[in-house]
Amino acid sequence: ELITEGGLEIDRPRLWWSVLYHFIDPGNQGMTYGAGRAAALVLAIAGSIFMNGILISAIVGWYDRYVDKWRCGLARYDETFKRRKFMIIIGAHEAVASIICQLLKRENAPEYIIVQTVLDIEKLRGTLRSALTSEQEKRVVIYAGERTSEEDLRDLHPEWAMELFILGECIEEDSRELNHDALNLTALQIIAKILEKRKAAAGSSRLTCRVMFEYQTSFSIFQYSDISNRIQNVINFKPVNFYELWAQRIFVKDNMGYGKPELPGYLPLEGDTPIRESSADTVHLIIVGMSRMGVALAIEAAHLA
Repeated sequence: ELITEGGLEIDRPRLWWSVLYHFIDPGNQGMTYGAGRAAALVLAIAGSIFMNGILISAIVGWYDRYVDKWRCGLARYDETFKRRKFMIIIGAHEAVASIICQLLKRENAPEYIIVQTVLDIEKLRGTLRSALTSEQEKRVVIYAGERTSEEDLRDLHPEWAMELFILGECIEEDSRELNHDALNLTALQIIAKILEKRKAAAGSSRLTCRVMFEYQTSFSIFQYSDISNRIQNVINFKPVNFYELWAQRIFVKDNMGYGKPELPGYLPLEGDTPIRESSADTVHLIIVGMSRMGVALAIEAAHLA
């Protein structure tokens, strides 16, 4: 406001502006005069205590807590994912980095991928950092959580997801994963329960859910039997076996170079020339060691034979 002093017009700020100036900047003491200097001094001292002490400490403390939550995988981004396209991967399986790369290269790629795990978050970040580009890494969000906990699965908001993968954890690193397939099925049932509320929504479609089975017996059962109607109503169930996929690539796919000619490919089980029914040629296949990979190779070879 303009005031007149000694025949001169002076632009003096309003009272509440003056209070704010002195509160946030003690250096404004030189602008005061007369009885107002004592009040300005009190405001400057109070501003130093609250602005430089309490407020800054509160901001720094909030930031440190946020970083700790991010580092431990406890930070949640509900409002962000509600408006974004994202997919969910449950479990830090050995194949998780490869699957993330494939998903981000899709034509209809998600903007973000949420990975939930009970394993060490920093170790998983290091594993992904060595396999992903910096741009891909920015699109991966890691949540700490148990796949058999309904509360942790609700935090993932599967009702908003484009697609969901239940891989399970790395068996070699976690002895609890001896019941890997049973835990994955439990997670599938809990997710179906969460999605039941979405079923009533107009135009809602079933969520595609790919479940990784480590053991060939479990995978074979779900290949030839139906899942429960309760799950089928809300989930498009897709069983997957890591070892069978690799067995098919080795015995059936003749291109393992992934577009890189310097990487050799595998030949089909029958070699360069297909063996006909009337052919006198035979194939002898030797599998040394009947691990889960060995069992998958033997079953795939039997199918081809």
